[in-house]
Amino acid sequence: EGDKRKKRKKNKIESVDTSIAGASFETAEPTKTHLALVALQKAGKLSFCATQNVDRLHITSGMPRDRLAILHGCVFTEQCETCDYEVVHDRDLGGVSFQSTGNLCPRCGDNMRDTVLDWNDGIQDQEWEPSVSEFKNADLALCLGTSLRITPAADLPLMSKKFVIINLQQTPLDDRAALIIRANVDDVLTTLLSDLGISMRQTTTDTSSNNTHVLATPHTSLSLSISSSQRKKDVVAAIETTTSVDTTTTKKKRRRS
Repeated sequence: EGDKRKKRKKNKIESVDTSIAGASFETAEPTKTHLALVALQKAGKLSFCATQNVDRLHITSGMPRDRLAILHGCVFTEQCETCDYEVVHDRDLGGVSFQSTGNLCPRCGDNMRDTVLDWNDGIQDQEWEPSVSEFKNADLALCLGTSLRITPAADLPLMSKKFVIINLQQTPLDDRAALIIRANVDDVLTTLLSDLGISMRQTTTDTSSNNTHVLATPHTSLSLSISSSQRKKDVVAAIETTTSVDTTTTKKKRRRS
């Protein structure tokens, strides 16, 4: 029987920025934003991170898997169809829409499947349900570089008490944000860590958990929720006093439903 698995189409790019020519998921490395989020989590400022990215960079940067929701799947990750055990590889598996990878689960022996969502696929419960719970309990959510156009992921910030948007471009939720910062996310988070007195270090931490095995070697950038009023005050104060990036504060009424 022939291979009938769905595979992602690789579109030919006629013109690319020469600075990123030849770039691929395999060669991508965590940005300052990824490392800053890990530093915030380790410092107790970050409760949870939900990402729409499929590039595993939050994993390789050292974010604990139980504090991370990978909403749209990961091109490097396969998951057991029975026990949900994950294996993160160092190569793009190429599949989409939960097709069999041809591998067997190292824990229970059942079939392994890719984790990348197709357009008609729903977010897996084990990624979505913790996200909803965390954002509903969050005093503050930060929306970092996301267009906030893809639902239901874009609905998560609306569940928290307040949310801040850090994006160079406008989003559909701008008029509902407590604060908008028109600046590069790397610059904002680097300044934020400096103002909070938190060091950003490259990590070599093993991010495997009881249900995830990472074969990929961590290299030496979504929405996130921050819980507790004190943590919220710390972060908002740091953002509002940032002076090395261009910031815009907006205070608008909530949109009528």
